[in-house]
Amino acid sequence: MLVWAIIVYDEVEYLKTTVKRLQDLDRNIYVMCDVKSPDSVKDYLVEATVEHSEYAFDGNYSTMRNELDTRVRLLDRYQWICQLDADELPAENLLLEVEDILAGAGVTKVNVCRFNCYSEQLDDLDVKAIFDSVKTGEIYQMERLWNVEPIEMCKRLYRLDAGIKWHGRIHEWPEADDDEWADLPIEADFCLWHEKTQERQEMQNAKYEEYEEHRELAAQIAEQMAWKQSIRESLE
Repeated sequence: MLVWAIIVYDEVEYLKTTVKRLQDLDRNIYVMCDVKSPDSVKDYLVEATVEHSEYAFDGNYSTMRNELDTRVRLLDRYQWICQLDADELPAENLLLEVEDILAGAGVTKVNVCRFNCYSEQLDDLDVKAIFDSVKTGEIYQMERLWNVEPIEMCKRLYRLDAGIKWHGRIHEWPEADDDEWADLPIEADFCLWHEKTQERQEMQNAKYEEYEEHRELAAQIAEQMAWKQSIRESLE
């Protein structure tokens, strides 16, 4: 019923981790890599017998995601898709339980919780406290998170006949005529684990700086983070 569809460029180690978990739990997988992806990615997909195809990325992320939806529809095997980046690792409980939840929910579009963190901070991070703070409405002390929003709800899981279209060259988002999205639980064992090194994030940010849309969004985020810091300081 559901396929976990992954977009990848050169994140081969992240890809291996995600694919292994999906295969260990016998989940459906489809991967779309870039035609310019390194051989390490393409060779791995063949060796791991992962169904995949190649796509010529033209700098427009929403076009890429729409193409992924189209290719999965053409397989004519799945009702639902969850789009993943290669560095997003679904929690085991999410993989094990989500199809049963969807079968009885009567919904067509679902937000999935994503937990964002840097690899360098994991030893000092209290993941449970972060999730608890969201559920209770408390403000979690974010100094150790290096300006990363730790938890966000992502529009990634939807029926293939829900009329979804992705928009935006970068920081893309999905829309449908009926834009009502249900939410999966905000739980550490029911999220997409989005971990990367600070160095990799800085490399991505440098690439994103080529997009005016990113520069405008970065300015807005900086304003928000400054406001949050002022709130923290007022509570100390």
